[in-house]
Amino acid sequence: MIRIPANEGYTFTHKHRQQEEVYIVIEGNGVILIDKEIIDIKKGDIVRVSPASKRALKANDSGILIICSGAIPMGYPKNPNARYLIDDGIPDYDDIPP
Repeated sequence: MIRIPANEGYTFTHKHRQQEEVYIVIEGNGVILIDKEIIDIKKGDIVRVSPASKRALKANDSGILIICSGAIPMGYPKNPNARYLIDDGIPDYDDIPP
């Protein structure tokens, strides 16, 4: 689960090598940035993001609660000391969301 306080959001984008993700908005509203396209999201919305698409989230005035689910290909985690079950994320610290 991802809980983002009001008017806060990711400070950089990320993508994946293989994992696609589905974001399910449980509470609140905000925006999701996918490959430079800003999409409004609200409670009840479901958004699928392909692995290679850069993404980031931001909450509006009410904050937002999201379930993020991703498929885990066989062979993950590749690094036995990984912090996450799927360790194919590629952060882009220089790509700062608006």
